[in-house]
Amino acid sequence: MQHRDEPRGGRGIARAGAAVPPSSVPLDDLHPAESGLVLACARSMLHRPSSPPQANGTRWHEFVSQLIRHGLHSPLHADVLAWYGEALPSDEVATLRSAVRRAAARNLALVAALHEVDEAFRRAGIAYAVLKGLPLAQSLYGSVTARGCTDLDLLVAPETFAAARKALEAAGFTAAWGLDPAGERVCARFAADMPFWRADGVLIELHRRIDVNPPSAGELCARDILETTTPIGVAGVDVPAAVGPPALPYLAWHGGNHGWIRLIWLLDVALIMARATEYELERAWESASRVRGRRPLALAWRLAEDWLDVPVPEPARAAAGSVEITRLVERITPAAIGGERRAPVGSAARRFAGLGWSLALADGTAARAGILARYPIAVQPDDVRALRLPAAFSWLYLAVRPLRLAVRAAAARGAWRPRSAAVSA
Repeated sequence: MQHRDEPRGGRGIARAGAAVPPSSVPLDDLHPAESGLVLACARSMLHRPSSPPQANGTRWHEFVSQLIRHGLHSPLHADVLAWYGEALPSDEVATLRSAVRRAAARNLALVAALHEVDEAFRRAGIAYAVLKGLPLAQSLYGSVTARGCTDLDLLVAPETFAAARKALEAAGFTAAWGLDPAGERVCARFAADMPFWRADGVLIELHRRIDVNPPSAGELCARDILETTTPIGVAGVDVPAAVGPPALPYLAWHGGNHGWIRLIWLLDVALIMARATEYELERAWESASRVRGRRPLALAWRLAEDWLDVPVPEPARAAAGSVEITRLVERITPAAIGGERRAPVGSAARRFAGLGWSLALADGTAARAGILARYPIAVQPDDVRALRLPAAFSWLYLAVRPLRLAVRAAAARGAWRPRSAAVSA
């Protein structure tokens, strides 16, 4: 696969300063032609090609499926239809257009919910920030329907979380955990956010901190975000949002936490990088350093260079070119863009692969020690649902979880043998 008439490999791109060292396996050896074409189309939003990316031998069903899986169908469908409309089978054109319509309808439902919540929070005096989603669609792609979103991520200060929950419940949302108050309190000790559903299908993730280790770093990251929000007009209403360079540490953590399995997340980061000044990127790197987010941000910037041709900013070039980051790139590339088969979602193997990935991505020994210390006792909603205990004995969930983890580990040992390291989504 070629882009702008140049061969593409998984090598570091020589630019001003030292070049990022190459991965040991070229990208062209890791992904099928369809993944390569998806990458080339994503790059077209950063570097407009003089001609459409080559599509020789493309399996169009696989290409359209990957475009949708990576969340690129909304921003790229017009170009894809203009470039390949005559070659695309009619059923694939229908699939693509249907996916775009569904994404637009979902976004508009989220817009209506956001307007409602914004009014409720303002009335209650609750400061908040919208993470990812609709503000990125508006600020980076020019329209609230130009980038698909699945939910609303709202960040509030810990001291206003209870008031924010009350406002959501008054708007018809209910906690999606489905637990009694005692079980909810146990899970809330460890959870950085709580999901809320409404009958119209809207999901809101209400965050009290960012879920990084140690928790104190997550609280600091949350304060940084709340102090640097930018008003973004979302369908006529200005909402406080985490956008632009100040959002990069969080976006890098989120994408890295999910193994960068959706290219739209990396495209968000790359577009911010391409539009930011050197000073703004330096400030983002400094902010990441304060909240133990250097490794996730270095990985994001390295992937933006390797996959999307956006150069790593100078302050992070040494970190992005380190052996540790190179190994992370090699580890996630097969699953992210190479079509690698992974363990089923929710399986024991997937969960433990996710733990290993979290440890690899953690920035420093203290962060890794925090993960290992908390993981065995960090009670999750499914732990509570597996064994309903009376409120007086809810403290026993701290013992139930290690037992369940032991059973999962035994199941994972023989039930799944992935071809390479998997990451948790």
